Parts: sequence; structure tokens; C-alpha cells
Amino acid sequence: VELMQQSWSDYWKSGVKTSFGRDLAANYQGILKENWQSLWDEAKHGVQVLDIGCGNGALTELCFNALCGAGLSSRVIGIDYSDILTFELRQTTVDGNFQHLQLKSNQDFTIYADELGQFDWLISQFGFEYAPRQAALLKTAQLLKQYGQFRFVCHFSDSVFIHENSRQLAMNDFISSSDAVAKLKAMINATAMVKTPQQLTQALNTNEVNKMISPVRELTEVGMKQFGPDFISSEFMHFFQFLWTAGLTLEYQQRVALLKEFSSNHKTDCQRLQSMISAAFSQQEIAELPAKFSAVGCRLNPITELRNERGQPLAVVVSGVRN
Repeated sequence: VELMQQSWSDYWKSGVKTSFGRDLAANYQGILKENWQSLWDEAKHGVQVLDIGCGNGALTELCFNALCGAGLSSRVIGIDYSDILTFELRQTTVDGNFQHLQLKSNQDFTIYADELGQFDWLISQFGFEYAPRQAALLKTAQLLKQYGQFRFVCHFSDSVFIHENSRQLAMNDFISSSDAVAKLKAMINATAMVKTPQQLTQALNTNEVNKMISPVRELTEVGMKQFGPDFISSEFMHFFQFLWTAGLTLEYQQRVALLKEFSSNHKTDCQRLQSMISAAFSQQEIAELPAKFSAVGCRLNPITELRNERGQPLAVVVSGVRN
């Protein structure tokens, strides 16, 4: 649990809004944004909202902006188990509507208690599923007012995201098991005095340098055969190519420091990907959700899937009402 928390804390420090990194660095788009409009349209003055597993506040921000745009008084709180970029905004409009937005770090949803009590809405986009299942169900019922609504967009085992991340994790595991970092370190050592492409060409003509570089070449060849274009665009290949280009102008100690950073980021990515895959709902778990929510006093709506423009499944929408 601590490793997972730290891996996500390191990830959120990069400043991205969503868990999709550079692909959705600013905020959700398409169906992952449009899915929420029907809920925003139901909002009333004074609505109290809790966003579970908010990360750096992508969904929290979408919700707050929608409520502000509708001219409603509101309080929107985002909580995350990891260390996120915290933020707070309190404002009163010219019409006298009080609006409050806050992001809180290091908050365990399953034991969270709010100073103002219960909420009208509990929302989450790729956050709810990371909490222990039964504890999350109980806390959902505890934190919602009577007839309060919940809507959770969750990873599930058959989604394109989980399939892609499983492939990414397999590729990362291949890099780890191939001792890639040690081989890169040997290559850096062998080219410690190289500063220019011309010097690199000369160095490659020596047996000593070739002996240190050959294992890295062999690793990349196997990786490309096994994973194809995914390996070519991997962080490992980006770093390897950097060492042969701009990296040549750096001092030896700088190259070593960058390798250490790459190694740390690689381990963090592996932990984060594993936690995402493990958190995803299985089809059996999805089938059991209606009975489990009913047992804690909540009525579940029919579970639906969100799909992209190609018809590929992205997530499941778990929504309902507290009785």
C-alpha cells in the first residue's frame, strides 16, 4: 500500500491533471467529460460534492466549473490517498452565491469524515475502485445524505485502458528482468570520455566499447521483436536514443544522474501500472455490485459502459442513490 501511495504521489508531482499522463495532461475530453453533464444538469443550490480519488483535481474542477457556470452555490471537495497538488478557493458571486473548491492530500476515503457531515453527491473518475471494496461500499452509504447520488466511473478488466496498461507493464517487466539499467550504466562507463558524434564513431570501432554496448543493442532488438512499435516509443528507447544524441554533450556524472532518475521513474511506473490493473473491477465483481450496494442501503442503477468513437470499452459507470 505504501509503495502504491508513493508511486502515485510521485506521479501527481509532475503536475498532470489526470491518470492518463501526457495523453490527457490538461483535463478529460470526449465521453470521459460528456458522461458527467447529465449529473451537472440536476444540481441545485447548495449542492455538496465529494470527489473520491481526485488526483490533481480533473473531475473536481469539471464539477466546480459546471456548478459555477450554472450560478449555483456549491461546495466541491476532492480527496486523494496520495500526495497531490492541494488547492482551495472560496468565492462569493455578485448574486451572493458562495462557492467553495478544495483538494485534500493523504485522505483515506474509507475513514474520511467531513466537518460538514454528509454530501448530496459522491463522484469519482478512476478513483473509487482503488479503495478496499467492502469498506468503500460502507463509506459511500455513510457519507451520502438520504436520496443522495453517487456516480463512479471505474476501470474494469475488459477495458482498452487495462489491456494497454497490461501490455505496458509486461514491457516494463521485460526491461527490468533484462537488467537494462545495469547495461546502460556499463554503456555510459564505456563512453565516459565521448563528447561528440565523431568521438562516438571512433569509440564504436574499439572492442572494449563494443563489448559494453552490445548487450544494450541486443536488448533493444529483442524488445522490438517482442513488443514492436510500443517498444520503439517506450521511455527506455527515448532515454537510450537521448544518450546517443544530446546526452553526449553532458558530463559523465550528469549522465549517471539521469540514469538514476530513469531507473526511479521506471520503478514508479511499474508500481502505478500494477496498482491500476489490480484495482480494475472483474466481470464477476461487476455482476455482484447490485446486491452489495443494496446490502448497505443503496439502490444501484443499471451499470453501463463508456466506449470511445471506435466502440472500444473505456470504463464502467457505477451509479445510484442512497435509500
